[in-house]
Amino acid sequence: MGFKHQDLDAWAAEHLPGETVVSWVTTSADMPGGGAFRAGDGPLVHYSGPTGGIRRRAAVAKELGYDPDKGFRGYGGTFLLLTDTSLSLGTRSGVRNRPKDLLHTAPLAGVRVHWFDHDAGSGNRFRHFITDFGDGRWRTEHTGLTALKRPVSSNADAFLAALGDLAVEVPDP
Repeated sequence: MGFKHQDLDAWAAEHLPGETVVSWVTTSADMPGGGAFRAGDGPLVHYSGPTGGIRRRAAVAKELGYDPDKGFRGYGGTFLLLTDTSLSLGTRSGVRNRPKDLLHTAPLAGVRVHWFDHDAGSGNRFRHFITDFGDGRWRTEHTGLTALKRPVSSNADAFLAALGDLAVEVPDP
């Protein structure tokens, strides 16, 4: 079942009263690590193949100096919601793919979303995000762009466009 904008409007009215939904993107973390590297991880320099994007996200998070203990781990099915005043991280229900719980919200003033695209092979492309909420909390995750060469409806392009200067593309290594 698709993730629907009207479900987000109702969810935001309940969880973020007074804010207006601007854009969103469905995301997933890679379990079990979920969204945070661990201190002491070895060098992460090989970025090809299916796990290349995951390894690159971890390397970028390290380069940015994020504290591993302040990263959001777990929560496989999530979404990022951009409103007129904040960026929020929420969970999606497993069966109906609807917004569920609010995990974190932060004012836009300190938010940065670092991103890059990765070709995992076999026609599967992903957009990877390293989200800095500006308050010490952060998360790494991804969304699909194509699956077996067919477009996936994650809303990734519209989300980046709506972020504007808050979105920072990570240069190729």
